[in-house]
Amino acid sequence: MGNQSSLDQILQQYPVEVKEVEENPLYYKLSTNKGTKILKRWDSPKELQLHFQYREDLARAGFRKIDRFIRDSRGNPYIIQGLYGFSLTDHITGKIPTTSNNDLIIAAKTIAEFHLASAKVEVKKQWKAWSPQYLRGLKHFQRIEEQLKEKKQKEPIDETVQSHITNLIETTRESVELVEKLERNLFRNGAQPQWIHGSLKLSSLRIDPYQEGWLSHLPLPIFDIPVYDLAKLSNHIYQKSNFDIDKISVLLEEYQQWIPMEKIDKQWMIAYLSFPHDLWKFLYSYYIAGIKPVSINMDAQLKELIGLNINQAQLVNSLFSL
Repeated sequence: MGNQSSLDQILQQYPVEVKEVEENPLYYKLSTNKGTKILKRWDSPKELQLHFQYREDLARAGFRKIDRFIRDSRGNPYIIQGLYGFSLTDHITGKIPTTSNNDLIIAAKTIAEFHLASAKVEVKKQWKAWSPQYLRGLKHFQRIEEQLKEKKQKEPIDETVQSHITNLIETTRESVELVEKLERNLFRNGAQPQWIHGSLKLSSLRIDPYQEGWLSHLPLPIFDIPVYDLAKLSNHIYQKSNFDIDKISVLLEEYQQWIPMEKIDKQWMIAYLSFPHDLWKFLYSYYIAGIKPVSINMDAQLKELIGLNINQAQLVNSLFSL
């Protein structure tokens, strides 16, 4: 990340006594007289400023269980040195949540608190509809279907795809129709886009010894409706729990203790989860982009993704009764 003299210059500007330094590719882990800290170097000072502002907006809105920036001895929230920026934060410790009911309840409460705070942050940004991306996926599947029809010498992976492509196209078409309908009614039904996490997984959270949930290494947010976070996290938990629908019930029931979900919210979850995102990315890379790594058993990977998609369809069906 840099030479020792440059590091010393940065550390001298913070009111901490550094006892030990552990260097990592993207940051320094510091043992100090005030606990373990993380010193991160930013290649883009502008991005650093955006991260700082977002954390401060959340804190002012009441959500402080994040890695906020520690001010230097002069009161600055970060340091700009040449082309780089530097930030110092506490090292957020605690366990990564499991799929146990207790951990999922804590995770749901934490995410709801985060969403409630995010809703108070003013955002001057235009919301982008989901349907163009879904429609693009549908066209890719149709293009792959035509490509396979014309291919004379088929490999095993081609046979597998051809046996499922018709169903994939139909499922994707239904997802496109649903999301287009929801978008037409979005604002009329009161759904409000806001800053959300965008890539929630269990590893995004930590549970401290007091059974409080924290968001670890907060990324820059995306502008969308909060149920997007729930859809992505639900799919992640569903796979982690070996497709236990009861775990999704625990997550959503606890979340609704803080933020009730309307019918349209569940419809948005269904629209997102019914679209075969992973299969789309895989088939696009293989057939359209032409990426065929020789070190990976592509046929085995495809069959695994098809199995996941079948289980995901069961999750979608179960959401109707949740």
